[in-house]
Amino acid sequence: MENRNERHGQEDAFEERMLGPEEDGMLMELAGIIEEEEARPALVDPARIAGMMEAFRLVTGALDGQEAEISVKMHEPFRSFGCISVTFRDLVITEPAGLGRAISLASNCEAYMRTDGSVCLSLGFHGLTRPTF
Repeated sequence: MENRNERHGQEDAFEERMLGPEEDGMLMELAGIIEEEEARPALVDPARIAGMMEAFRLVTGALDGQEAEISVKMHEPFRSFGCISVTFRDLVITEPAGLGRAISLASNCEAYMRTDGSVCLSLGFHGLTRPTF
């Protein structure tokens, strides 16, 4: 299978491009900020968790009877983040309004093709925890 970028006469950016010192420094600074944030005491935000669980209920209802793998991850990769992922090959949405409501409860929504030919729909939820100060 040919690389999409090669069809346009371009080299694959992920293979060709290395991070320069400025970009590397920015990433290290960002990593430090994240480590500091994760080390601070925090409380779970019950309303945000309830919103994520409501979104899960709506997603499962919208896909009722479909062959899809639904997973929920909370506090990964950061304790303030959670994700609902749906992986499928063919999908018929039985409750589009429910799926739309689930997406509106999320902080972000992504859909992308996987290398095995399936599609993944991910709903990300930021703010599952709040700093205590």
